[in-house]
Amino acid sequence: MAVALGIHPRHASRSTRTINEWLERLERLLRSERVVADGEIGVDHSEPPQNWHLQMDLLRLTIPLVKGNHVLVLHCRGMKDDCGTEAFMLLLNLLKRLPVTQKIHLHCFTGNAYVLSRWLERFPDTWFGFTNKVATFDNLQQEALTSVPESRLLLESYAPYFPLRGNKWSAPNQIYEAAARVAECRQVPVHPSCRRRRIMPNAYAGWESRYLLGLIGTSKLLTKR
Repeated sequence: MAVALGIHPRHASRSTRTINEWLERLERLLRSERVVADGEIGVDHSEPPQNWHLQMDLLRLTIPLVKGNHVLVLHCRGMKDDCGTEAFMLLLNLLKRLPVTQKIHLHCFTGNAYVLSRWLERFPDTWFGFTNKVATFDNLQQEALTSVPESRLLLESYAPYFPLRGNKWSAPNQIYEAAARVAECRQVPVHPSCRRRRIMPNAYAGWESRYLLGLIGTSKLLTKR
């Protein structure tokens, strides 16, 4: 089993002493061979605005700890009922010191086509994760989803969040729901193994297979007509 480690932006309002202790511990833990991804880190503007500068401060302190051979797992959320353009562009600017070759997993992506193009322009090795939240996408977000190259698209269960109707929690083996919603938007069939609802989180070969849990490359689930 491999591990991803980071300090989530929602914890940015903790005391300075606590944050410093966490950062020291994180720096030590990231040296472990079992750690292959850094994150989630990022910005979350669904939190109170008075915390936003604290999230930026935390991110600036965390970025120097990112290992070049690790996947960077990013959390980015805009204000309530917003696709998050301002948050995505702010995060992109905050990461400008990272090399263009940095491998990134932009988790639970909700951006529009403009955001998508800007991220791929700056960080070509970005993978975009999609969850059951696709069901709430507006036309601009759906346009972005259909524009993501299949090789750069990941499905996420985001367990235990976004549960199926009638369930209190979601689970990695419910990733078929995300697959079905993504397939409908992209107008492609779902792989039969997914329709049988027995798909398990077994990502395709490459860097992501070393750490992703509850994720799977779309090439495993979606078939071309």
